[in-house]
Amino acid sequence: MRVAGSAPISSPTAHRIEQALGVALPREFTRICESCRESGACTRVTDSYWAGQEAGSLIAQTRLYRDEMALPTQYLVLAATNYSVVLLDCADDPAGSGSVQAVPLSELAKLSLGQRPTGARTWPSFAEYFEHVLEGPAQDR
Repeated sequence: MRVAGSAPISSPTAHRIEQALGVALPREFTRICESCRESGACTRVTDSYWAGQEAGSLIAQTRLYRDEMALPTQYLVLAATNYSVVLLDCADDPAGSGSVQAVPLSELAKLSLGQRPTGARTWPSFAEYFEHVLEGPAQDR
């Protein structure tokens, strides 16, 4: 699984993502990713992952799940496996924290119906998810 939360992002890249997917990225998401980029601490994935058009990029993955699985437009796909998808919620959030959910694929359709998926793992903020990615076991990423 490729994890977008561990990669750098630049302001122009963030703008391309927002334009391509019609969302406003949570402030916490862009702040953490820009800080990571500036420090050089997270260099595993380039801007082409974030805003590229090729299969596997954040934009391409999000569009795929929107088209094929009716994923509501407030979500971005950070990572996916054969069993689950990790979603960043870009809904209006006064704090700009951007909650993250790891949703089993079998439960993904519930989001389009406005229902809460059962079995989803949730992080209240992107910062908490990012910390989990950096410190958590590899199988949970």
